[in-house]
Order: sequence, then C-alpha cells, then structure tokens
Amino acid sequence: MEINKLLEIEREAEEKIKEARLKAEKLVNEAKKKAQEIIKEAEAKEFSDIEEEYKKKIQEEKKKVFREYEAEAEKIYKKGSENVDKAVDYVLRWILGVE
Repeated sequence: MEINKLLEIEREAEEKIKEARLKAEKLVNEAKKKAQEIIKEAEAKEFSDIEEEYKKKIQEEKKKVFREYEAEAEKIYKKGSENVDKAVDYVLRWILGVE
C-alpha cells in the first residue's frame, strides 16, 4: 500500500513536471513570437523613417536645382532682353542690306 501511494505521488509529480515544461515551452514560444513581431515592427519603422528622410532630401535637392536653374534662366533672359534691340537692328540691316 505504501509503495502504491509513493508510485501515485511520483506519477502525479511527473505529470506536474510535464505540464510545467509544456507551459514553459508555450511561454517561450509566445515570447519568441512577440519578440519577432517587435523586431519586424522596428525594422519597418526604421525603413519608413529612412525612406521619409531620403524623400525629404530628394525634395530639397529638387528645390535647390530648380532655384539654381531659375536664377540661370533669369540671367539668360535679362541678357537676351538687353540684346533684343541690337539683334532686331542687326536683322533689319541685314535684310535691308544696310551696313
């Protein structure tokens, strides 16, 4: 009788150990899954931050290039405007054959 009781207690202890191991594995797997989700979110956020940063840099460069070419176009326009009278005069003289 004593032996049977000890065997039963031992089986119950083994069963509890088995249940504890299963719970521990489940907790570890859930923790791994959660950690992977957190890492994935962090990587996605980092990528979107980097993407946004480069989009801003590209926009700033576009604006810079546009301003530079706008200033250059203005210079060319002014230069052309200054010489329009001379060009018209030259073309008229050439057409009329006057020197």
